[in-house]
This record gives sequence, structure tokens and C-alpha cells, in this order.
Amino acid sequence: METTIDLKSLSPAERSRIARELYGLHSEIFAGVDLEAFDRYVFQSRARESALRVYRDAAGRPIGYFVAHVYEHTFRGRPVAVCRGEVGFRSEARGKNVIATFALGVALRYKLRYPTRPMYYLGALVHPSSYAQLTRFADRVWPSPQTPVTPAAEAELLASLSRDFGLREVDPARPLVRAIGWTTRVTAEERRHWQEHRNPAVRFFLRENPGYDRGEGLLTLAPLTVGGLVRMGVRFLRSKLSRRLGRGG
Repeated sequence: METTIDLKSLSPAERSRIARELYGLHSEIFAGVDLEAFDRYVFQSRARESALRVYRDAAGRPIGYFVAHVYEHTFRGRPVAVCRGEVGFRSEARGKNVIATFALGVALRYKLRYPTRPMYYLGALVHPSSYAQLTRFADRVWPSPQTPVTPAAEAELLASLSRDFGLREVDPARPLVRAIGWTTRVTAEERRHWQEHRNPAVRFFLRENPGYDRGEGLLTLAPLTVGGLVRMGVRFLRSKLSRRLGRGG
């Protein structure tokens, strides 16, 4: 069961009310962020567009949320659209592709209104499941196992966006790792699951961002074109159909 809300259509007070409703779920999933920071960072953002989707179980209890933002940033004198998101799911619901169609819809609606404006997804990812999902569906991701070195123009854009969003560098030797402060609560079994995972994207993420469980995020950039968004949607639908057929077998 899913509920979608256009956050920009609400008053700041109404957005704060929703933040209070979801903070309990957020606190089950993450540590390191109090209610005031959660409200300010997620629900009172300066994004041009912000949309929320809440996922519930059969009993109506929230098991996850995703807030999709589209920011407008000036880079080299030109406007650039930047998609970001905050996502939290209980461990049993992670990695099941449930956010893909929602995120794609928010990005595609904006892109169709401004077709010539460059658009990118920017992440500071704090969990290997999020990174694995992105590399699975996007055309290109920097950095990734296939493209570990970010091209000069995109590296410059990442640096510009990092300054704009106040993403602090952790270690000069790891320039794409930033201090986020959100840490995902995981059990020893879950930690072992990811450490032993054989997915190349997961292995790459763990190598590049070994401090993810301390609230450190890997800066990640993916270009978003109309064609690329459509291809992401097709990949997602194929994956969903494959899972359904597998369960049916």
C-alpha cells in the first residue's frame, strides 16, 4: 500500500506534521539525526520540487518512505537540474526496487518540461543496497566498477554540488566520501551479509566507502536523459516481471 504527497503543495507546518509522523520509522532505520534536523533537511528543503511516497504493510503500518527532490543548480553559467532523495526502509523491505517507478516519474515529469536542461542524480549514499540499485538500473554511474575514474567535467560538477549542499570531505585520500551523519542501523547478520556479498557493485561500494556504517556517504553522479529514464523504467519492469515469474515457478 502506497501514499504519495506533493510536499511543495503543503505549508511548512503541514510538512513538519508529516515529519513528526515518520520520524519514529526513520529512527528505527537510522541513527544520528534528531527530529529537527530530519524535518529541516528532508521536508523543508529548498528544492524546486519535492514529493513523498510512504509504503505500508498489509496492516497499514509504514515500512518505508522515499522523498524525491529536484533542485536547480547553476554550473558553468547554465542551469542544471539535480535529483536527490532520502529513503528509508526496514531491513526486510530493502533492495526490492519498490521506489524505482516513483523516482523515475518525478524525474521524467521535470525533464519533459525542461528537455534541454542537463539533469543528474546526485547521491551521497550510506548503504550498499542503494548503490547496487542505482548501478543496476542507470545507464552510467560515476564512480562505478565500470567507470571508477569520474571524467573531469563531472568531477568538477560533483565538487560544485558538494559545496552547494555543504557535503564535508572526510579524508583527502578518498575525495568522494563525505560526512553525512546518518547511519543505518544493522544487525551483525546484516553486516555480515553485505561484507560477504559477491555483487561487483556492492564490493566496489564497500571498498570505496568502508566507513558507511559510521555515517559516511559515497558521492555518486548519474546523468539523466529522457531516453535514459525510459531505459531505467524498462529495466525495472523486466526485473519486477522476472521476480514475479520466479515466485510463480
